[in-house]
Amino acid sequence: MFQEAVGTLEGTEREDIMQIVTSWMEQGIAEGEQRGRTEEARSLILRQLSRRVGALPATVEAQVQALALPQLETLGEALLDFAGLDDLTDWLRGQ
Repeated sequence: MFQEAVGTLEGTEREDIMQIVTSWMEQGIAEGEQRGRTEEARSLILRQLSRRVGALPATVEAQVQALALPQLETLGEALLDFAGLDDLTDWLRGQ
């Protein structure tokens, strides 16, 4: 239906519509890539934390799940210095 409707438009109108559609598609792809990077980082950080400090309580895991990508990246570096769960909870309190 969309293609049929666009086909009935004149040249400049068709170009304008296609530019808008292309922009929306690019924005959607970028947002999807960002979500994917965040999910990958979150998964990796949770595995590293479990290995470093042991099983995470559900409340702590939920706090980590809520972190944005820049915070996850910072946590990924900070967790190398953690000796236990208390270090993680202290770090989360500081966020």
